[in-house]
Amino acid sequence: MGRASTITDRRARRYIRIIDELKWEYIDRIMQRGEYRKSFNKVINDALDYGLPQLLKVAYGEIEEEGLPITQPQVNTQIVNLIDEEIATEIIDLLEEVLLNAGLTKSMAASLFNERVKELGGNSVKPEVFENGELRDTPPYLAQHEKMVMDRITKSRLSRQSYSKGEGGVQ
Repeated sequence: MGRASTITDRRARRYIRIIDELKWEYIDRIMQRGEYRKSFNKVINDALDYGLPQLLKVAYGEIEEEGLPITQPQVNTQIVNLIDEEIATEIIDLLEEVLLNAGLTKSMAASLFNERVKELGGNSVKPEVFENGELRDTPPYLAQHEKMVMDRITKSRLSRQSYSKGEGGVQ
């Protein structure tokens, strides 16, 4: 695993950003050993020497070494073939029903919450206000929390999609 290179296109001077604290802890721990004590470059080069060949094999699905995951998700065609169109349609219909019920429950809970807030504030609420859905809005603090969690879910979903398309990379 030598490092000699005959290519002179400035490859010896590339920069990376390491933002994962756990990776920094690993690096710091390795740098406590005598041979690495004064050379961050030696730590990184040895890590690349050790890990790049394995990553290359796994990334191209050549092997699955000792529990290392294959980076491209494998579609289980047996499961896909077992679920026919009728069953898939039924699953979709049931999920839509669950979503509808969750939305109705959320609206009713928000209405009750908002009615209680008005009541505690000294205002009475007429029954028509409930019937018209005028109190259905999610309270601001819950709406803010919901938005934060949905943003996290969306980011995670996009990350999984780009990773599964082979766009994942070093940060």
